[in-house]
Amino acid sequence: MQYLRFAMAIAIPFAALWLASCKSGTTSPEQPAKLMPLAEGNYWVYDEYELDSNYQRTGKKAYDSLYVGASMQLGGRTAYPVISYYEGDTVSQDTLYYSVDADGTLWQYMSLGGDFQGAELPTIPPRWVKITTGGNETSWTILDSTLSITYQGMPFNLTMKVTGAKAGTESITLNGKTYTAQRFSQTITANVAGGFASFTGADTSAYIAGIGRAKSRSSTTISIPIAGVTSRGGIEAILVRYRVAAQ
Repeated sequence: MQYLRFAMAIAIPFAALWLASCKSGTTSPEQPAKLMPLAEGNYWVYDEYELDSNYQRTGKKAYDSLYVGASMQLGGRTAYPVISYYEGDTVSQDTLYYSVDADGTLWQYMSLGGDFQGAELPTIPPRWVKITTGGNETSWTILDSTLSITYQGMPFNLTMKVTGAKAGTESITLNGKTYTAQRFSQTITANVAGGFASFTGADTSAYIAGIGRAKSRSSTTISIPIAGVTSRGGIEAILVRYRVAAQ
């Protein structure tokens, strides 16, 4: 069970930090600057479903909401805090910071480090990480590194790679209207040296121009071969209502 605790200690924060992760007719995704409208007061509310080990809905339904706060300067960019409320709980809220380029490229401010459930995580300085692109690139590398981790006094090496990519388009119907949404994905692989544990995860989100993220689906797999343990699961979120300031 020691290896199970260790794997969970490294996998949970990685998933949270890196995967993580708020009009009539058919619109076009060719308006990247509006894929995620960032303005104070904008909000989105989602129906959220847990996924089982086969990545099917378990029947457990909740709702999650995102609210955009006032802009600020952070890491050399104009940033907007996006506050997440799970089931409307103002106590268990979480805040992430986003910024958008003139061409519509969306960035998220992330960092890694410190103690988590007994595992001393390596410190990665805060940085802006690309979530979507308004350019012509189809994929990009977010992180590709070997990190040193200490768990209960034992040193481990962890190889970790995170990538982002365009993932095509899809048709989404929202409030009786049909839109063409642009999809983007992030994938993560993390392996502990010696084969003690591994973690893989993927998140795909679809954005509607002028509205924001309309749906997302994440999946994770945690494997600890020495303990014979494999755990799978995920989350799916569907936009049900929103308020976005006029562009």
